[in-house]
Amino acid sequence: MAGTLFFRYPLGLGALADVIPAYFGGWAAPSGIPALRIPAAWVLYQPLLVFFGIAGVVQAWAARHPQYSNMRWLSLWAFFALAVAMLYPARQVADLAWALIPLWALTAMEIDWNLSSAWLRANIPIALGQAALIFLLLVFAWFAMAGLSNFTGDMQQMGLRSAILLIIGATAMAAVTSALVALGWSWHTARLVLVCGLTLSFGLYMLSVMWGSAHLRSVESQDLWSYASTTTQADLFSKTLTDLSEWNTGQNDNLQVVSTVNFPSIKWVLRNWPQLSFTREIPAGEQPAVILTPKDQNNLNNSQTYRGQEFGWEETQTWQGILPPDFPDWFAFRQAPHQSAAIILWVRSDLFPGHPVVSGSNPPGQNTSP
Repeated sequence: MAGTLFFRYPLGLGALADVIPAYFGGWAAPSGIPALRIPAAWVLYQPLLVFFGIAGVVQAWAARHPQYSNMRWLSLWAFFALAVAMLYPARQVADLAWALIPLWALTAMEIDWNLSSAWLRANIPIALGQAALIFLLLVFAWFAMAGLSNFTGDMQQMGLRSAILLIIGATAMAAVTSALVALGWSWHTARLVLVCGLTLSFGLYMLSVMWGSAHLRSVESQDLWSYASTTTQADLFSKTLTDLSEWNTGQNDNLQVVSTVNFPSIKWVLRNWPQLSFTREIPAGEQPAVILTPKDQNNLNNSQTYRGQEFGWEETQTWQGILPPDFPDWFAFRQAPHQSAAIILWVRSDLFPGHPVVSGSNPPGQNTSP
């Protein structure tokens, strides 16, 4: 229904028919992504699902009660989805999503069971105070790991040992205090401590990595979810070009744009520009309002009549292993080796206020007040 726009576009059924051949074709066309990168992404991006999801699987198969039958089916779904994603040669890290669906359900069931069974019989003030302490200890461990990015060479090895000791110490302190709570009050209070503390800590961490995976962080962040090239300064480029068009024509997409860069992402960003065209080179004697060229083509034959501005456009990962080479720096700030491609936005000088009209050109009506 959606693919055919409610049967108004029957050709949309062709995309559905192409799914099966494309899937089987993937068994003969490896993607180059290591199989172990998928479980690594599960651990590094979804720690809440690792801890409570696995606990839910163990409980589902250890307790032979009919009420756990749904959890057993969910665990089988997660296992086979994870196995197929790792075995498929054309695998993508995003294929992990099919395993995350049942794991989220198992995690929700496990957290609900722990909260409902412990909340009524726990000492709530003690549990919440201890949960806050666990949260602070895990935050301290995070800063210890993030601080490793300040070390290089031999100093990094020393910093790594210190960070590992700090993380182990923080984890041991959280375990010891939870054990003391269990001995001093009750096991229900200690269990509520662990559930609240880990859910708060891992939930905040997962919110952070979700923000980074959506490329809302810095323009150079490298994530396991993204393997293909990603755009970087498309928003800034689009705003600059829109402002130029509004200044000169009163409309935000009414300039002539000629591009010698044939990126699909450029076609998408400028999809609403009616005067957009692509060519291998600018014909002699023509002076369009805007010209887009690759970074290595940083001059024009008539560059004296144009002003140029560079924009970062595409970034591609260049590391091939399961994880980036400098793991602490990547783990804290998502910095990893990558290759960048930039474009140059050339704008004819007479489109700027205070410049004379270029001879032989037909500029749009200027509006000198922005």
